Amino acid sequence: MAQNDKKIEKVVKAEAPKAAAPAAEKKAEVKAEVKAEAKKPAAKKAAAKKPAAKKPAAAKKAPAKKPAAKKTAAKKAPAKKSEKKAELTYEVLFSAFEKKFKGTAVDKNADVSVEVFVYGAFEGKFYLKANEDKKGVLAIKPYDYQNADVAVRASTETVEKISAGKLSIVDAISSGAVEVSGDLTKAFQLKNLAK
Repeated sequence: MAQNDKKIEKVVKAEAPKAAAPAAEKKAEVKAEVKAEAKKPAAKKAAAKKPAAKKPAAAKKAPAKKPAAKKTAAKKAPAKKSEKKAELTYEVLFSAFEKKFKGTAVDKNADVSVEVFVYGAFEGKFYLKANEDKKGVLAIKPYDYQNADVAVRASTETVEKISAGKLSIVDAISSGAVEVSGDLTKAFQLKNLAK
């Protein structure tokens, strides 16, 4: 048995390096495979990140173009408004004034008539009458009023500003932009216009 044990020992010693070599090779192969696998997901992740990064950048560029187009359209709109100002006529001015003040409530006992003379770019007249229809409201008509209680003179620009709400009647009178003559105590019956 001792001889057998020695033979076995020699065989094991002789075979051990041979067996160890393939095990070491396998370990090296496994390590190489692990490294290669570790690199593959990193490469896949890097490849996946590049297209993902490009997509949001492209998406951000598209909305930036749309607001620029809206700003351009907004800049064109005021140019059209200035064209309308150039086309200001008596009819347009009267219509704006009437829209702002027609139907304004007045005292039911008020009895006052005001003739408004407009001068400047064109000339024209219209009148205001409290309780013309006996309903406690202001009437506005686009023609002369004979024997008016109060006469008012204002430029087309001033009447346009008043109609647009950019200038109050009180401020227009106090600044001298509107000239008022006649029975001023009756004119105070139209104090609701100043609001």
